[in-house]
Amino acid sequence: MLRRGASGAREQQIVICAENQDYVPQLGTDQMSHQADNIFAGTQVVSLVEVRGTNNSLVHPRGAVGVVTRTPAGDEKHSPMVEKITPLGEELLALRQGFLSQMIFQTFNGYAMSQFKKIEQDIRNHGEVRWKHAMHLLRLLLTGAAALREARVPVRVESQRDRLLAVKCGEMPWAEVDAWRKELPRDFEHALAETKLPERPDYEAANRFLIKARREMASESSG
Repeated sequence: MLRRGASGAREQQIVICAENQDYVPQLGTDQMSHQADNIFAGTQVVSLVEVRGTNNSLVHPRGAVGVVTRTPAGDEKHSPMVEKITPLGEELLALRQGFLSQMIFQTFNGYAMSQFKKIEQDIRNHGEVRWKHAMHLLRLLLTGAAALREARVPVRVESQRDRLLAVKCGEMPWAEVDAWRKELPRDFEHALAETKLPERPDYEAANRFLIKARREMASESSG
């Protein structure tokens, strides 16, 4: 799929996870995914390998440059299950720590709070709660605080799994959900005060890697 960017050039639409070995992220976007575990929508990426569909048709050629337009809802980003990894993918995984920073608080917390306001508006206007969406926002806050404390993005939140599933299924009263979501930002703030993560990601290292990856792909294509 292609879309035309502001400059008039065509841009490929790519659905991607942050640690998919087949793509290299280019930092510099301030948009974020609705899931804590994914690369932000709007991130520019470079394909490190040919990407083919289920019928083996070419979807994205190696070296293709695209923009993430949406992200999946699963837990793929930090999954330990790796089926294939290229040398460049190994380098990218070695650099992933440099992508984390205190900006987690600003992006995760800010997004979650704005979305909860929309949920409250839906309740006032329609008397309905989007329970699954509320669950994802609670998980986002839990994941963000844990990431600040552990210096990694945890895929699972086992200690809160049952409560989150209760929210998802609409089994927890909204008053209890609302109280929980007001409690979580305070814990998030405590995690921010205690974190050892830097204030900002290592943009320089990320861009150096991106340039290297593009040069290697261009060299292989011309060879």
